[in-house]
Amino acid sequence: MKIISHRGNIDGPGSDCERDRVEMAIDAGFYVELDVRRAFNELMIGHDKLLYKLPVDWIRKPLADRFWFHAKDVATFNELGALGLRVFMHTDEPFAVVFPERLKWIHPVHNPVVYDRFTVKDVAVDVAGYPRLDVTSVTHSPYAICTDWPNQWKDYENNK
Repeated sequence: MKIISHRGNIDGPGSDCERDRVEMAIDAGFYVELDVRRAFNELMIGHDKLLYKLPVDWIRKPLADRFWFHAKDVATFNELGALGLRVFMHTDEPFAVVFPERLKWIHPVHNPVVYDRFTVKDVAVDVAGYPRLDVTSVTHSPYAICTDWPNQWKDYENNK
């Protein structure tokens, strides 16, 4: 199972895609989910606010393979998709399709959903107010999991 760091977090929530934390998560061996939108004629990183321009090296292979780009608008989705990058977009749907792999990205508010080897389980939001590692939220082994706690999930995976 692949472990995806939510916005560069590795030991709990707090980061909003800060570049140094994103790079630390990649250096630790994790994939990273990033919120991206087009603004000021640039691709910009940031969930609630624009933080910085998407670094060019992050969209070039092989580093681009470490990212799961969450497009915040259709223009960004189309642009990242045209570059052949891993991208998904959703609003209130139970799941989004991740391209180019055609995986299902399941948002945590849509439980229960059947998880299979083609599913990315987003548990980043579940952990607020819950134990750090809620392994009961994943009843089948998904393709990947997106979390604010990737170090704890890595330990769990290595010790199960």
